[in-house]
Amino acid sequence: MSPCVTSRVKFCIHCELSRFFIILLLTSVMSETVKLENQLDRLTAGELDRVAHRAMSCHNIPSLGLSIVVPSSSNGAVKFWKTYRAPFFDAERMAENSTRSDPMFCIGSLTKHISATLILHQLEQLQWKGYTYTVGTLVTDIIPALGLEYSQLANATIEDILSHRTGLAEFFGPFLVGYPTGSSRLDLAKIAARLPRIHPSGTSYVYNNHVFSLSGLIAETLGELLYGKPKRWEELASDLLQEAGVSTGDFSFADTVEDARVEKGFLSVDGKLRAMDPEVRQLIAPAGAAGSLCITPQAMARWMSFLLRRGEDSSVSRETIVNPWTTRNINPSTILSSVEFPDGPVVNARCGYGLGWGCYSYRGHKYVAHGGGFYAFISKLLVFPDQNISIFTSTSGPGTSDVAITMRKLHLYIFDRLMGYSPQPLDFVCPPPLLTPAPTSKTLDNFVPLRILEGFLGEYQHGVFGTIKVIVKNKEVRLLAGRFGEAILVNCVSHPDNTAVCQLEFTGILWWISGSDAFKNDKQTNRTAIFRLVHNAEQEARTLTLPLYSSAAPPLFTRKPRANGITSLQITERATETIKPNSADKNRSGNVSLMTILIISPSCQLKILPVFLILSMAVLMIGLA
Repeated sequence: MSPCVTSRVKFCIHCELSRFFIILLLTSVMSETVKLENQLDRLTAGELDRVAHRAMSCHNIPSLGLSIVVPSSSNGAVKFWKTYRAPFFDAERMAENSTRSDPMFCIGSLTKHISATLILHQLEQLQWKGYTYTVGTLVTDIIPALGLEYSQLANATIEDILSHRTGLAEFFGPFLVGYPTGSSRLDLAKIAARLPRIHPSGTSYVYNNHVFSLSGLIAETLGELLYGKPKRWEELASDLLQEAGVSTGDFSFADTVEDARVEKGFLSVDGKLRAMDPEVRQLIAPAGAAGSLCITPQAMARWMSFLLRRGEDSSVSRETIVNPWTTRNINPSTILSSVEFPDGPVVNARCGYGLGWGCYSYRGHKYVAHGGGFYAFISKLLVFPDQNISIFTSTSGPGTSDVAITMRKLHLYIFDRLMGYSPQPLDFVCPPPLLTPAPTSKTLDNFVPLRILEGFLGEYQHGVFGTIKVIVKNKEVRLLAGRFGEAILVNCVSHPDNTAVCQLEFTGILWWISGSDAFKNDKQTNRTAIFRLVHNAEQEARTLTLPLYSSAAPPLFTRKPRANGITSLQITERATETIKPNSADKNRSGNVSLMTILIISPSCQLKILPVFLILSMAVLMIGLA
């Protein structure tokens, strides 16, 4: 969906008008210096404001954190940071957001390069103590108690974990529905050891948040060797950030940060912002090493300066900072953009992945970068080592893909201005007007609507991914998964191959998986449940496939045998509809409509009929009496 277009047809002229008024109302907080020296003289604070305002107004961004670090004439660094906020148009919405002048933004996968830097620093410290561990050491040698010798991680090195080259299928489901309550990092490692393999170990780049989360357990194991006592990854990461000069009050972790210290995330629904429940931040636990850091723009500027100084004036060596910037996975060159600039065509290309960093080239300048998506939050960090320039942005909404693209363009615009190049025109931030195509109906000529759902109820188990439950709640069939996942089964249809496919409509704090603009248009988020049926009168389900957990290797859950005595169920017909895009919710209040139907199998009907007749006669006798 175009950022300047909602579900209705709108033109960018509306965006231009709203931009004008929002620019007048935008509030901001800036620390340190307003007059920027040296290279930043080429890019004034006023110009930065105009670019940021334009991006926010046209892309419905509620708040934007910006940090820039460039070298100064005194061989130091000039640090610039600023938080921009767009005003909400009612007091309630304003109260929902952080009132702090220096709020934290949750930066998601930007956490990965900090985890990688931490482990390299630990390895170097252990080498000083006589240990021989390196990034090439097998994970099984670091954590022998895991018993990984005969698992999918038997040949995985620390370097493989940090560079996403284990070859194991991604496992993103828990980052959407939450790991089961009480899960530990050890539990995550055991799951990773049993993930399906889609490429030989060490040969291919397969981005995998779950496998990368093992870096937390690796860091904790190395930390215990260093300090002689257990330390959690969060404590170890905090020590590293403080080593870089970041104050403890300027960062935290998503699952423990106080609500008042962090910006609230907002996702858009048909172009209108809707706040996310703060409890969503719990989804990342205990995989924090892969993406749980929340940090202020000021603190990020200090960390960026630390990276550009290559750890100078700290116990962290230059090699520890620079080593992760070296490409480990040589990907086929991917051109992210090729644009005709005033001074000629300019190419921005990705060439590989290091340790927690992507490796790129822009205008012939090598740089490392990483993006971070944390539900509504979208963040990006670029580091140009040879130019000693670093740029960071983080947005608290609306989480749509156009925001990520715009932030990348914004980073390169700032770099062009700092280097004295002719950048794209300022209008690049706001895309040209586009029309939203009208929704089209889907025809299911060959499919038969599914009328029997009783046979789907029960528990489905998987040796790696745990248990999925299918239950009846409020007269609706619902699927329960993970810590928070609850979805209504809707639009169920049967197929000739003895399968039944249901759409998952998520409710509760995870409403956004089905209802937000960011996720409902995401083709990679497969929100279906596929039941394999048994040949019998009850049409019972034997297995359940859930592509939401892993699109590359969807897990197959096996249904446990049901106990006897299951009674018939009242289920609203929403679960048996054919697909009707944009159909209004029915019976969401919990009231039973006249269309409510009793769905029971023929065999159950025979069992219930005598009971029904006896009850009817009893009622009749009471009436006669």
